[in-house]
Amino acid sequence: AAEVRARQAAVKELAPLLDFRHGLIAAGTEVESARLDPTPLRAWAHGGDLLAPIRWARLLPYVLPPLTVGLWLAGREGLVPPWLHWPGLFVQLGVVVATRRHLQRLHAAISPGEQGFLRFAPLFAAVEAQRFEGARLRGLLAPLGGGGVRPSEALGDFGTRLSLAEVRRNQLGPVLHLLLLWDVATGFRLESWRKQHGAQVDRWFDALAELEALCSLAGLSHDRPDHAFPEVVDEGPEFEARGLGHVLLDRPVTNDVSLSGRGTAWVVTGSNMSGKTTLLRAVGLNAVLALAGGPVCAEALRLSPLQVLTSMRVKDSLERGVSYFYAEVQRLKLLLDVASARPGTGLFLLDEILLGTNARERQLASREVLKLLLGHGAVGGVSTHDLALATLAEDPAYKVRNVHFRDEVVDGQMRFDYRLREGVVDTTNALRVMRLAGIPV
Repeated sequence: AAEVRARQAAVKELAPLLDFRHGLIAAGTEVESARLDPTPLRAWAHGGDLLAPIRWARLLPYVLPPLTVGLWLAGREGLVPPWLHWPGLFVQLGVVVATRRHLQRLHAAISPGEQGFLRFAPLFAAVEAQRFEGARLRGLLAPLGGGGVRPSEALGDFGTRLSLAEVRRNQLGPVLHLLLLWDVATGFRLESWRKQHGAQVDRWFDALAELEALCSLAGLSHDRPDHAFPEVVDEGPEFEARGLGHVLLDRPVTNDVSLSGRGTAWVVTGSNMSGKTTLLRAVGLNAVLALAGGPVCAEALRLSPLQVLTSMRVKDSLERGVSYFYAEVQRLKLLLDVASARPGTGLFLLDEILLGTNARERQLASREVLKLLLGHGAVGGVSTHDLALATLAEDPAYKVRNVHFRDEVVDGQMRFDYRLREGVVDTTNALRVMRLAGIPV
Protein backbone atom coordinates (compact mmCIF):
# COMPACT_ATOMS: atom_id res chain seq x y z
CA ALA A 1 0.00 0.00 0.00
CA ALA A 2 2.83 2.40 0.80
CA GLU A 3 4.34 1.72 -2.61
CA VAL A 4 1.05 2.55 -4.33
CA ARG A 5 0.70 5.79 -2.37
CA ALA A 6 4.24 6.80 -3.38
CA ARG A 7 3.43 6.16 -7.03
CA GLN A 8 0.23 8.20 -6.73
CA ALA A 9 2.22 11.17 -5.45
CA ALA A 10 4.58 10.88 -8.42
CA VAL A 11 1.69 10.63 -10.91
CA LYS A 12 0.03 13.71 -9.41
CA GLU A 13 3.28 15.67 -9.74
CA LEU A 14 3.80 14.58 -13.33
CA ALA A 15 0.22 15.18 -14.51
CA PRO A 16 0.48 18.99 -15.03
CA LEU A 17 4.00 18.79 -16.55
CA LEU A 18 2.76 18.70 -20.14
CA ASP A 19 5.91 20.09 -21.73
CA PHE A 20 8.12 17.58 -19.97
CA ARG A 21 5.92 14.58 -20.74
CA HIS A 22 5.43 15.55 -24.38
CA GLY A 23 9.16 16.23 -24.71
CA LEU A 24 9.89 12.76 -23.39
CA ILE A 25 7.51 11.27 -25.95
CA ALA A 26 9.12 13.29 -28.75
CA ALA A 27 12.61 12.20 -27.72
CA GLY A 28 11.50 8.58 -27.67
CA THR A 29 9.75 8.68 -31.03
CA GLU A 30 12.99 8.30 -32.98
CA VAL A 31 13.99 5.26 -30.93
CA GLU A 32 10.55 3.71 -31.34
CA SER A 33 10.25 4.34 -35.08
CA ALA A 34 13.68 2.84 -35.74
CA ARG A 35 12.82 -0.20 -33.58
CA LEU A 36 16.16 0.06 -31.85
CA ASP A 37 16.86 -2.25 -28.94
CA PRO A 38 19.54 -1.48 -26.33
CA THR A 39 19.27 -4.96 -24.77
CA PRO A 40 22.44 -6.44 -26.38
CA LEU A 41 24.58 -3.56 -25.18
CA ARG A 42 23.00 -3.66 -21.74
CA ALA A 43 24.03 -7.31 -21.55
CA TRP A 44 27.59 -6.36 -22.55
CA ALA A 45 27.67 -3.49 -20.05
CA HIS A 46 27.08 -5.67 -17.00
CA GLY A 47 28.81 -8.74 -18.42
CA GLY A 48 32.36 -9.94 -18.00
CA ASP A 49 35.64 -8.54 -19.32
CA LEU A 50 35.91 -9.91 -22.86
CA LEU A 51 39.47 -8.62 -23.20
CA ALA A 52 40.78 -10.18 -19.98
CA PRO A 53 42.76 -12.89 -21.88
CA ILE A 54 44.73 -10.20 -23.75
CA ARG A 55 45.23 -7.80 -20.87
CA TRP A 56 48.95 -8.05 -21.58
CA ALA A 57 48.34 -6.03 -24.76
CA ARG A 58 46.68 -3.08 -23.04
CA LEU A 59 49.69 -0.72 -23.08
CA LEU A 60 51.29 -1.99 -26.29
CA PRO A 61 49.55 0.59 -28.58
CA TYR A 62 51.27 3.34 -26.56
CA VAL A 63 54.69 1.66 -26.65
CA LEU A 64 55.26 -0.40 -29.81
CA PRO A 65 53.97 1.95 -32.55
CA PRO A 66 55.86 5.03 -31.21
CA LEU A 67 59.00 2.91 -30.90
CA THR A 68 58.62 1.48 -34.40
CA VAL A 69 57.92 4.88 -35.95
CA GLY A 70 60.83 6.37 -34.00
CA LEU A 71 63.20 3.73 -35.30
CA TRP A 72 61.93 4.28 -38.84
CA LEU A 73 62.53 8.03 -38.61
CA ALA A 74 65.93 7.50 -37.00
CA GLY A 75 66.84 5.07 -39.77
CA ARG A 76 65.96 7.67 -42.40
CA GLU A 77 68.24 10.13 -40.70
CA GLY A 78 71.04 7.57 -40.56
CA LEU A 79 71.09 7.49 -36.77
CA VAL A 80 70.39 3.74 -36.66
CA PRO A 81 70.48 0.95 -39.24
CA PRO A 82 67.61 1.55 -41.72
CA TRP A 83 66.18 -1.95 -41.21
CA LEU A 84 65.83 -1.68 -37.42
CA HIS A 85 62.13 -0.78 -37.50
CA TRP A 86 61.17 -4.03 -39.22
CA PRO A 87 61.37 -6.24 -36.10
CA GLY A 88 58.99 -3.85 -34.34
CA LEU A 89 56.57 -4.03 -37.26
CA PHE A 90 56.63 -7.84 -37.18
CA VAL A 91 56.00 -7.80 -33.45
CA GLN A 92 52.98 -5.54 -34.06
CA LEU A 93 51.75 -8.00 -36.69
CA GLY A 94 52.01 -10.74 -34.07
CA VAL A 95 49.98 -8.64 -31.66
CA VAL A 96 47.31 -8.12 -34.36
CA VAL A 97 47.04 -11.87 -34.91
CA ALA A 98 47.08 -12.74 -31.20
CA THR A 99 44.35 -10.26 -30.26
CA ARG A 100 42.14 -10.62 -33.33
CA ARG A 101 39.69 -13.23 -31.96
CA HIS A 102 39.11 -11.44 -28.66
CA LEU A 103 38.55 -8.07 -30.32
CA GLN A 104 36.06 -9.67 -32.69
CA ARG A 105 34.12 -11.02 -29.69
CA LEU A 106 34.02 -7.53 -28.20
CA HIS A 107 32.67 -5.90 -31.35
CA ALA A 108 30.20 -8.75 -31.91
CA ALA A 109 28.77 -8.06 -28.44
CA ILE A 110 28.51 -4.31 -29.05
CA SER A 111 27.46 -4.00 -32.69
CA PRO A 112 23.91 -5.47 -32.54
CA GLY A 113 22.68 -2.78 -30.15
CA GLU A 114 25.01 0.16 -30.48
CA GLN A 115 22.51 2.47 -32.18
CA GLY A 116 19.70 1.45 -29.84
CA PHE A 117 22.01 2.35 -26.97
CA LEU A 118 23.14 5.73 -28.22
CA ARG A 119 19.72 6.95 -29.38
CA PHE A 120 18.56 6.95 -25.75
CA ALA A 121 20.91 9.82 -24.88
CA PRO A 122 18.30 12.54 -25.74
CA LEU A 123 15.74 10.84 -23.48
CA PHE A 124 18.16 10.84 -20.58
CA ALA A 125 19.08 14.47 -21.30
CA ALA A 126 15.39 15.46 -21.19
CA VAL A 127 14.97 13.72 -17.83
CA GLU A 128 18.17 15.18 -16.38
CA ALA A 129 17.02 18.70 -17.21
CA GLN A 130 13.78 18.34 -15.23
CA ARG A 131 13.62 19.15 -11.53
CA PHE A 132 11.13 17.36 -9.29
CA GLU A 133 9.85 18.11 -5.81
CA GLY A 134 8.45 14.79 -4.64
CA ALA A 135 10.57 12.24 -2.81
CA ARG A 136 9.52 9.40 -5.13
CA LEU A 137 10.64 11.10 -8.33
CA ARG A 138 13.81 12.49 -6.81
CA GLY A 139 14.68 9.04 -5.48
CA LEU A 140 13.82 7.43 -8.80
CA LEU A 141 16.13 9.76 -10.70
CA ALA A 142 19.00 9.53 -8.21
CA PRO A 143 20.72 6.75 -10.23
CA LEU A 144 20.80 9.09 -13.23
CA GLY A 145 23.36 11.24 -11.45
CA GLY A 146 25.30 8.47 -9.73
CA GLY A 147 29.07 8.78 -9.72
CA GLY A 148 28.91 12.42 -10.74
CA VAL A 149 28.37 11.50 -14.41
CA ARG A 150 25.01 11.91 -16.09
CA PRO A 151 23.81 9.11 -18.39
CA SER A 152 23.57 11.47 -21.37
CA GLU A 153 27.20 12.49 -20.85
CA ALA A 154 28.32 8.90 -20.33
CA LEU A 155 26.47 7.79 -23.47
CA GLY A 156 28.05 10.67 -25.39
CA ASP A 157 31.47 9.53 -24.22
CA PHE A 158 30.62 5.98 -25.25
CA GLY A 159 29.57 7.25 -28.69
CA THR A 160 32.92 9.00 -29.13
CA ARG A 161 34.86 5.88 -28.19
CA LEU A 162 32.67 3.75 -30.42
CA SER A 163 33.21 6.11 -33.38
CA LEU A 164 36.95 5.74 -33.00
CA ALA A 165 36.58 1.96 -32.86
CA GLU A 166 34.41 1.98 -35.99
CA VAL A 167 37.41 3.17 -38.02
CA ARG A 168 38.18 -0.53 -38.36
CA ARG A 169 35.32 -0.77 -40.87
CA ASN A 170 37.13 1.70 -43.15
CA GLN A 171 39.19 0.38 -46.06
CA LEU A 172 42.33 1.71 -44.39
CA GLY A 173 41.31 0.22 -41.05
CA PRO A 174 43.55 -2.89 -41.29
CA VAL A 175 46.56 -0.77 -42.25
CA LEU A 176 45.90 1.64 -39.39
CA HIS A 177 45.57 -1.27 -37.01
CA LEU A 178 48.85 -2.79 -38.14
CA LEU A 179 50.77 0.48 -37.88
CA LEU A 180 49.19 1.83 -34.67
CA LEU A 181 47.46 -1.20 -33.07
CA TRP A 182 44.34 0.93 -33.41
CA ASP A 183 41.78 -1.78 -32.63
CA VAL A 184 43.62 -2.80 -29.49
CA ALA A 185 43.70 0.79 -28.21
CA THR A 186 40.04 1.53 -29.00
CA GLY A 187 38.91 -1.88 -27.72
CA PHE A 188 40.48 -1.28 -24.32
CA ARG A 189 38.98 2.22 -24.25
CA LEU A 190 35.52 0.65 -24.67
CA GLU A 191 36.31 -1.87 -21.95
CA SER A 192 37.44 0.97 -19.69
CA TRP A 193 34.03 2.63 -20.24
CA ARG A 194 32.27 -0.62 -19.35
CA LYS A 195 34.21 -0.94 -16.10
CA GLN A 196 33.44 2.65 -15.17
CA HIS A 197 29.74 2.79 -16.08
CA GLY A 198 28.55 -0.76 -16.82
CA ALA A 199 27.20 -1.44 -13.35
CA GLN A 200 25.00 1.68 -13.58
CA VAL A 201 23.50 1.04 -17.01
CA ASP A 202 20.67 -1.21 -15.82
CA ARG A 203 19.74 1.30 -13.12
CA TRP A 204 19.61 4.06 -15.74
CA PHE A 205 17.22 2.15 -17.99
CA ASP A 206 15.13 0.83 -15.11
CA ALA A 207 14.65 4.40 -13.84
CA LEU A 208 13.76 5.62 -17.33
CA ALA A 209 11.28 2.75 -17.79
CA GLU A 210 9.52 3.44 -14.50
CA LEU A 211 9.38 7.17 -15.23
CA GLU A 212 7.81 6.45 -18.61
CA ALA A 213 5.19 4.24 -16.96
CA LEU A 214 4.40 6.93 -14.40
CA CYS A 215 4.11 9.49 -17.21
CA SER A 216 1.56 7.25 -18.93
CA LEU A 217 -0.56 7.17 -15.78
CA ALA A 218 -0.06 10.92 -15.42
CA GLY A 219 -1.37 11.37 -18.97
CA LEU A 220 -4.52 9.50 -18.03
CA SER A 221 -4.92 11.63 -14.90
CA HIS A 222 -4.52 14.85 -16.90
CA ASP A 223 -6.88 13.80 -19.69
CA ARG A 224 -9.52 12.42 -17.32
CA PRO A 225 -9.64 14.87 -14.40
CA ASP A 226 -12.90 13.31 -13.21
CA HIS A 227 -11.10 10.05 -12.46
CA ALA A 228 -10.35 9.67 -8.77
CA PHE A 229 -7.21 8.46 -7.05
CA PRO A 230 -8.14 5.49 -4.88
CA GLU A 231 -7.52 5.07 -1.19
CA VAL A 232 -5.24 2.09 -0.63
CA VAL A 233 -5.37 0.40 2.76
CA ASP A 234 -3.07 -2.22 4.20
CA GLU A 235 -5.67 -4.63 5.55
CA GLY A 236 -8.02 -6.58 3.31
CA PRO A 237 -9.29 -8.02 1.15
CA GLU A 238 -11.29 -4.93 0.29
CA PHE A 239 -12.75 -3.43 -2.88
CA GLU A 240 -15.33 -0.71 -2.24
CA ALA A 241 -16.23 1.48 -5.21
CA ARG A 242 -18.76 4.25 -5.69
CA GLY A 243 -19.72 5.12 -9.26
CA LEU A 244 -17.40 2.57 -10.89
CA GLY A 245 -17.22 2.56 -14.70
CA HIS A 246 -15.26 0.90 -17.48
CA VAL A 247 -12.03 2.81 -18.13
CA LEU A 248 -12.20 2.54 -21.94
CA LEU A 249 -15.72 3.92 -22.34
CA ASP A 250 -16.18 7.65 -22.93
CA ARG A 251 -19.54 7.80 -21.13
CA PRO A 252 -19.78 4.68 -18.98
CA VAL A 253 -22.82 3.81 -16.93
CA THR A 254 -21.48 3.54 -13.41
CA ASN A 255 -22.41 1.23 -10.54
CA ASP A 256 -21.43 0.80 -6.92
CA VAL A 257 -19.41 -2.31 -6.11
CA SER A 258 -18.81 -3.71 -2.64
CA LEU A 259 -16.52 -6.73 -2.21
CA SER A 260 -15.03 -6.61 1.26
CA GLY A 261 -14.13 -9.28 3.77
CA ARG A 262 -12.66 -12.73 3.19
CA GLY A 263 -14.91 -15.00 1.18
CA THR A 264 -17.20 -12.28 -0.21
CA ALA A 265 -18.52 -12.81 -3.73
CA TRP A 266 -21.15 -11.66 -6.20
CA VAL A 267 -23.02 -13.96 -8.54
CA VAL A 268 -23.98 -11.71 -11.47
CA THR A 269 -26.90 -12.87 -13.58
CA GLY A 270 -28.63 -11.13 -16.45
CA SER A 271 -29.74 -11.40 -20.03
CA ASN A 272 -27.37 -11.32 -22.96
CA MET A 273 -25.65 -7.97 -23.65
CA SER A 274 -26.96 -6.52 -20.39
CA GLY A 275 -23.52 -5.66 -18.95
CA LYS A 276 -22.36 -8.64 -16.84
CA THR A 277 -18.94 -9.05 -18.50
CA THR A 278 -18.38 -5.31 -18.75
CA LEU A 279 -18.90 -4.99 -15.00
CA LEU A 280 -16.29 -7.68 -14.25
CA ARG A 281 -13.82 -6.07 -16.63
CA ALA A 282 -14.43 -2.67 -15.06
CA VAL A 283 -13.61 -4.11 -11.64
CA GLY A 284 -10.44 -5.78 -12.92
CA LEU A 285 -9.15 -2.86 -14.98
CA ASN A 286 -9.69 -0.36 -12.20
CA ALA A 287 -8.00 -2.65 -9.68
CA VAL A 288 -4.95 -2.93 -11.92
CA LEU A 289 -4.84 0.83 -12.51
CA ALA A 290 -5.28 1.55 -8.82
CA LEU A 291 -2.46 -0.75 -7.73
CA ALA A 292 -0.18 0.63 -10.45
CA GLY A 293 -0.59 4.04 -8.82
CA GLY A 294 -2.94 5.58 -11.34
CA PRO A 295 -6.40 7.14 -11.19
CA VAL A 296 -9.53 5.03 -11.61
CA CYS A 297 -12.83 5.46 -13.40
CA ALA A 298 -14.88 5.93 -10.25
CA GLU A 299 -16.16 8.63 -7.95
CA ALA A 300 -14.30 6.90 -5.13
CA LEU A 301 -12.49 3.61 -4.60
CA ARG A 302 -11.08 2.04 -1.48
CA LEU A 303 -9.09 -1.17 -1.87
CA SER A 304 -6.33 -3.25 -0.35
CA PRO A 305 -3.41 -4.81 -2.26
CA LEU A 306 -5.07 -7.53 -4.35
CA GLN A 307 -4.02 -10.13 -6.89
CA VAL A 308 -6.42 -9.94 -9.84
CA LEU A 309 -7.37 -13.46 -10.97
CA THR A 310 -9.37 -13.70 -14.19
CA SER A 311 -10.88 -16.37 -16.37
CA MET A 312 -12.07 -14.53 -19.47
CA ARG A 313 -11.62 -15.04 -23.19
CA VAL A 314 -10.08 -18.48 -22.70
CA LYS A 315 -9.01 -20.04 -26.01
CA ASP A 316 -8.43 -23.57 -27.16
CA SER A 317 -5.19 -24.54 -28.92
CA LEU A 318 -5.05 -26.84 -31.93
CA GLU A 319 -1.26 -26.66 -31.83
CA ARG A 320 -1.07 -27.91 -28.22
CA GLY A 321 -4.02 -30.25 -28.55
CA VAL A 322 -5.95 -28.41 -25.85
CA SER A 323 -9.74 -28.17 -26.07
CA TYR A 324 -11.64 -25.11 -24.88
CA PHE A 325 -12.82 -26.95 -21.78
CA TYR A 326 -9.36 -28.21 -20.83
CA ALA A 327 -7.85 -24.75 -21.48
CA GLU A 328 -10.39 -23.31 -19.05
CA VAL A 329 -9.67 -26.04 -16.50
CA GLN A 330 -5.95 -25.22 -16.70
CA ARG A 331 -6.73 -21.55 -16.19
CA LEU A 332 -8.91 -22.24 -13.15
CA LYS A 333 -6.20 -24.48 -11.67
CA LEU A 334 -3.73 -21.59 -12.00
CA LEU A 335 -6.14 -19.20 -10.27
CA LEU A 336 -6.72 -21.65 -7.43
CA ASP A 337 -2.98 -22.16 -6.97
CA VAL A 338 -2.38 -18.41 -6.71
CA ALA A 339 -5.34 -17.90 -4.38
CA SER A 340 -4.02 -20.71 -2.17
CA ALA A 341 -0.48 -19.31 -2.13
CA ARG A 342 -1.71 -15.81 -1.25
CA PRO A 343 -4.79 -16.33 0.94
CA GLY A 344 -6.93 -13.30 1.56
CA THR A 345 -5.52 -11.28 -1.35
CA GLY A 346 -7.27 -12.73 -4.43
CA LEU A 347 -9.79 -10.76 -6.50
CA PHE A 348 -11.34 -13.33 -8.85
CA LEU A 349 -13.40 -12.39 -11.90
CA LEU A 350 -14.90 -15.39 -13.68
CA ASP A 351 -16.92 -14.87 -16.85
CA GLU A 352 -19.29 -17.72 -17.75
CA ILE A 353 -16.91 -20.44 -16.62
CA LEU A 354 -16.91 -24.08 -17.79
CA LEU A 355 -19.08 -23.54 -20.86
CA GLY A 356 -17.41 -26.48 -22.59
CA THR A 357 -19.33 -29.18 -20.72
CA ASN A 358 -22.93 -30.21 -20.12
CA ALA A 359 -25.25 -28.11 -17.98
CA ARG A 360 -25.41 -30.51 -15.01
CA GLU A 361 -21.65 -30.93 -14.64
CA ARG A 362 -21.11 -27.22 -15.28
CA GLN A 363 -23.39 -26.31 -12.39
CA LEU A 364 -21.73 -28.73 -10.00
CA ALA A 365 -18.17 -27.84 -11.02
CA SER A 366 -18.82 -24.08 -10.98
CA ARG A 367 -20.16 -24.27 -7.43
CA GLU A 368 -17.11 -26.24 -6.30
CA VAL A 369 -14.64 -23.84 -7.94
CA LEU A 370 -16.37 -20.88 -6.32
CA LYS A 371 -16.34 -22.60 -2.92
CA LEU A 372 -12.59 -23.31 -3.26
CA LEU A 373 -11.81 -19.68 -4.09
CA LEU A 374 -13.93 -18.43 -1.21
CA GLY A 375 -12.25 -20.95 1.06
CA HIS A 376 -8.91 -19.30 0.30
CA GLY A 377 -10.29 -15.96 1.47
CA ALA A 378 -10.58 -14.48 -2.02
CA VAL A 379 -13.25 -11.98 -3.04
CA GLY A 380 -14.73 -11.43 -6.47
CA GLY A 381 -17.52 -11.99 -8.91
CA VAL A 382 -18.74 -14.61 -11.35
CA SER A 383 -21.12 -13.95 -14.23
CA THR A 384 -23.41 -16.79 -15.19
CA HIS A 385 -26.60 -17.88 -16.94
CA ASP A 386 -26.84 -20.88 -14.62
CA LEU A 387 -29.32 -19.73 -11.99
CA ALA A 388 -28.45 -22.77 -9.89
CA LEU A 389 -25.21 -21.03 -8.96
CA ALA A 390 -27.27 -18.28 -7.36
CA THR A 391 -28.41 -20.71 -4.66
CA LEU A 392 -25.00 -20.32 -2.98
CA ALA A 393 -26.36 -17.10 -1.50
CA GLU A 394 -28.58 -19.27 0.70
CA ASP A 395 -25.59 -21.05 2.24
CA PRO A 396 -24.62 -19.31 5.50
CA ALA A 397 -21.08 -20.67 5.19
CA TYR A 398 -20.40 -18.17 2.39
CA LYS A 399 -20.91 -14.46 1.91
CA VAL A 400 -22.38 -14.72 -1.57
CA ARG A 401 -24.67 -12.00 -2.87
CA ASN A 402 -26.88 -12.18 -5.96
CA VAL A 403 -26.97 -9.16 -8.26
CA HIS A 404 -28.27 -8.82 -11.80
CA PHE A 405 -28.73 -6.70 -14.91
CA ARG A 406 -31.96 -6.69 -16.89
CA ASP A 407 -33.43 -5.49 -20.17
CA GLU A 408 -36.80 -4.32 -21.36
CA VAL A 409 -38.58 -4.22 -24.70
CA VAL A 410 -39.69 -0.82 -25.95
CA ASP A 411 -41.51 -0.61 -29.30
CA GLY A 412 -40.22 -4.04 -30.22
CA GLN A 413 -36.62 -3.14 -29.45
CA MET A 414 -34.51 -4.29 -26.52
CA ARG A 415 -33.26 -1.58 -24.19
CA PHE A 416 -30.57 -1.88 -21.54
CA ASP A 417 -29.94 0.56 -18.72
CA TYR A 418 -26.81 -1.29 -17.45
CA ARG A 419 -27.84 -0.64 -13.85
CA LEU A 420 -26.95 -3.23 -11.25
CA ARG A 421 -29.82 -4.53 -9.16
CA GLU A 422 -30.13 -6.81 -6.17
CA GLY A 423 -31.30 -10.40 -6.54
CA VAL A 424 -31.48 -12.90 -9.40
CA VAL A 425 -32.62 -11.93 -12.89
CA ASP A 426 -36.16 -13.05 -13.71
CA THR A 427 -36.10 -12.43 -17.49
CA THR A 428 -34.20 -13.91 -20.43
CA ASN A 429 -33.70 -12.71 -23.98
CA ALA A 430 -31.84 -15.46 -25.87
CA LEU A 431 -34.77 -16.35 -28.14
CA ARG A 432 -35.62 -12.68 -28.66
CA VAL A 433 -32.04 -11.93 -29.73
CA MET A 434 -32.14 -14.82 -32.20
CA ARG A 435 -35.41 -13.62 -33.69
CA LEU A 436 -34.06 -10.07 -34.05
CA ALA A 437 -31.07 -11.53 -35.89
CA GLY A 438 -33.44 -13.20 -38.38
CA ILE A 439 -33.39 -16.77 -37.06
CA PRO A 440 -37.01 -18.07 -37.04
CA VAL A 441 -37.18 -19.64 -33.58
